[in-house]
Amino acid sequence: MSPGVVLVCDPRAGQARVFVAGMLDALGVLSPENREAGAVQTQACAGVNWAAAAVAMKPAGPISGACAYTDGRDVLLWAGEMLLPAEWIHGRAHSREVIAEVVLRRLQSQGFDILENIDGAFCGAWYEQSRRQWNMFNDKLGLIPVFYAARADRLVIGPTARVVWQATGEALTLSDAGFCDLLRCENMTDEHTLIEGVNWLKSGHVLRWSPGHCGTQRYWDFRFADAQDCDREQAIQQYTSILRDTIRRHTDCEAPLLLGISGGLDSRMLLGMCAEIGRLPSCFTVGWPFSDDVRYGRSLARAAGAVHEWVPLDEKDLSERLNQAIIGTDGLHNVAHMAPAAMMRTHLAGHSGSVLLEGYMQGVVGGAYVPVDEDVSEGVVPHQSPWARYRLHAGGDAAIINDLLLPTFAKESYNRWQERIDTTWRLAPTEDPLGKAEYVAATSRSGRIDVLGTAMLRDNAWVRCPACDNAMLTWREQTPPRLRRGKLLFMEVIRRQFPRLARVQRTAYSGLPISESRWLREYCWQKEKIHHWWTGLRHPWTRKWGTGGNAGRAWTFATWRATGGLDVLTTTNARVLNWVRRDRLMELWEQAVRDPLECGPVMALATAEIMIRHLERIRPGFRGISPGEVQFVTMEAPISREPRPEPAETAC
Repeated sequence: MSPGVVLVCDPRAGQARVFVAGMLDALGVLSPENREAGAVQTQACAGVNWAAAAVAMKPAGPISGACAYTDGRDVLLWAGEMLLPAEWIHGRAHSREVIAEVVLRRLQSQGFDILENIDGAFCGAWYEQSRRQWNMFNDKLGLIPVFYAARADRLVIGPTARVVWQATGEALTLSDAGFCDLLRCENMTDEHTLIEGVNWLKSGHVLRWSPGHCGTQRYWDFRFADAQDCDREQAIQQYTSILRDTIRRHTDCEAPLLLGISGGLDSRMLLGMCAEIGRLPSCFTVGWPFSDDVRYGRSLARAAGAVHEWVPLDEKDLSERLNQAIIGTDGLHNVAHMAPAAMMRTHLAGHSGSVLLEGYMQGVVGGAYVPVDEDVSEGVVPHQSPWARYRLHAGGDAAIINDLLLPTFAKESYNRWQERIDTTWRLAPTEDPLGKAEYVAATSRSGRIDVLGTAMLRDNAWVRCPACDNAMLTWREQTPPRLRRGKLLFMEVIRRQFPRLARVQRTAYSGLPISESRWLREYCWQKEKIHHWWTGLRHPWTRKWGTGGNAGRAWTFATWRATGGLDVLTTTNARVLNWVRRDRLMELWEQAVRDPLECGPVMALATAEIMIRHLERIRPGFRGISPGEVQFVTMEAPISREPRPEPAETAC
C-alpha cells in the first residue's frame, strides 16, 4: 500500500465518513488479505463535516508509517517518512506521534516554510481549527503523489486521481489539457490529470481549502547561489562527505535494504558509498541477460561484494502487467517506459516492507539537466532550444504531434507548452543561462521521479531518495551548473573513492569504463564488439534496436502488439479519436509496426485509451460500503484561537 492521506470535507451530515470508507475500500485498504496480514497501517479520524485517514504499509522504523494526531485543537495527519532536523527533537525518542507533535507546533508558530527543512518522502494534512481550514502538503520534490478535487463546499483528497474522482460522485469528464500533455510531453504538466476537475498537487506546494475558498502556495523551490567561483576540488570533497552522511542516514533501518542497479553512474555511486560504510544492499537488475544494465549491474555488485539478482524482462503476462501499470499510475505517463518498472514492481512484491534506494534524482543533482553552451546561445527563444525540444517535448517531433492532434487541440496545447517554458525561463531564480535551462527542466514533472519511482514502487517498498535531502540540494545550489554538467564531478568521485567500481563498464558510454586506464578501455571496447556481434546472431533484432533503453521501448511495443493488446487503438470507436485524426493515427501505427523504435506517440495513445476505458467502467460514488468498517477517532474542539494572517497564495 503506497503511503497517502485520504480526506473528504462534505457539508452533508455523516457523508464524509461514508466517502472516506469508500475510498479506503477502493484503494484496497479494507481488503480481507490486508486486514488479516496486518500489512496496512491506518489512522482514521473525523470531525464536524470532515473525515480523514492516513495510510501506509508496515513501517520500516519510527520515522515511517501513518499518523493522525491532535493537540486538542488542530489536527495533523501525515504518511510516508519524515526525517526531522536533529535540533527539533532535542534528544527525544523518535516515534510517529512525536514527529507529528513537533511538526504541528512548528506549523502553528512558523507556517509552511518549515516543511522545507524536513527530509524524506511524505504528504500530510493540517487542519487549522481556528480558521476551519485544511492545508494539504507534500514534500519538496513531490515524491508521494497527492490528488485533489476542490469545490466551493466540498473537498476530496487522495493518493490516486481515479479514486478522488470516484469520491466526487460526478460524471466522468476527460481533460483535454491532460490528454495533450501525455501525448506531447509523455507526462503531465502543471496540475493536470486525465480527469477534468481532478488536480495533481505540484511538488513543494500547499493546498489551502475552506468552504468557499481554495488556493495553492509554494513553500520550496530550486535555488542557485550568486557566486560562481566555486572550487572544483572543494566541490568534490564536499559532495563525498555529504553523500557519506546521507547514505548512512538512509540505510539506518532494520528492514532489508535493496538497490536496483544498472550500469550507470547514479546507482553505482550509491552502491559504492553503501560498501564504504559497511551497509551493503541486495542488488537486482531488470532486463535481458545480454543487456548492458544486467551485465554491468552484475559486475558492479560482484566488485562491491553484494548479492545480485537478475529480474527477467519477460514476455509472459506482459500485456496484463502493462495494463496494471497504466491503471496504477492513473495514465499519467507514457507506458512505453513502464515495462522494466512493471517487472520491478512484481519483484518488490516478494520483498514487502523493504527499503529501496532510488538514485535517479542523484543524476539531476549531478547536472544531468544542464545543456551544452551552444544550446543556450543568445537570441534563441527558450522553447526553440534543443534542450527544451529533447527534454520537455519528449513525445516526439512537435510537427508530428501537431499534425496528429485535431487542429484546435494542436494549437492550444502547443501554445501552452511554449508559453510555459518561456515563462519559467524568465522567472528562474538565476541569471545564468545554463542555470535557467536546468531550472526549467528540473521544475517540470519527470516520469522517472514522480511516477515510475513513486506511484509504482511504493506499494511494496519504502523508496528512499538520498539526493532529495536538504544537504544534497544545498550542495547542488552552491555548485555552479557548468561545474556539475554531465555528472563530470560524479565520475571523478567514483574514480577516486571507488576505483574497483570505476573499472566496470558504464551503460550508455559505448561500453567503456569510467576508469581512464587506456589499456582497460581498449580491452572493453574490443570485448563489446565481440559481444554485440554474438548477441546479434542470437537475437537479430538487437542489430537495429540495440540493447539499451530505446530497445526496451521497441521490444515492449512489438511484444504487446503481438498479443493483440494494442488493437483497441485501431478500432473505429477508439476513445482517443476525440482528440486525434484517425488518418494520422493509422499512419503512425503503420510506421511503428515497420520500425518499433518510432512507437512513442502510439504508446502514449495506448496509455490514454486503456486508462479512459478503465475509467468508463467505474461508477461514480461508492455503494455497499459502511463507515462502520473504519474506526474513526473524533478530533475537533470548539474554536478558541485567534485567527492568523493569511499568506500569499494562488487561486485553485
